Amino acid sequence: MYPINQPIKAGLVLGIILVLMSTLIYAFDINIFSFGLSILYGLLVLGIVVTAAFIVIKKMRDNELNGSISFMQAFVGGFVLLIIALYLNNLFSFILNGYIDPEYLPAKMEQMISGFEDMMPEEAVDEMAARMEENLDPMKTFVKNLWINPIMAAVISSIIALIVKRKKMDEQTMEA
Repeated sequence: MYPINQPIKAGLVLGIILVLMSTLIYAFDINIFSFGLSILYGLLVLGIVVTAAFIVIKKMRDNELNGSISFMQAFVGGFVLLIIALYLNNLFSFILNGYIDPEYLPAKMEQMISGFEDMMPEEAVDEMAARMEENLDPMKTFVKNLWINPIMAAVISSIIALIVKRKKMDEQTMEA
């Protein structure tokens, strides 16, 4: 039995939270390409995603499965939650960067590059700019995230499932 109602709801809520975070970064015109900020933001998003998945899988185990959950049940619950949240965020990013404000990411990239012009040789800055421009196409990013997000969801769900899984107390005492 795979109770996925709670992971579906939580995935929608987490997706909305990720979209709101992206909206705030856009609304406050924060340059996500700045090195320190991008690392900090990435760690914050990862922390929120992992914490949400852990809490939901643990609640699913304790409330819906009477304190016992298999690895596969925990994995499926986490995967459903994460794939919904990540795809919602991916869709929002595509709409924002492809239709609402297609100049937003290129402008932020230009700000970042201009900051490196004094610190790096011109050839290195040009090479970095060329590599980054390849990743600015909203459609390419959207399609790339269609296969990257399930991989991320599977890895995160697997790790959390290993931590949260628990057999029924009768089975644990019989094996000991």
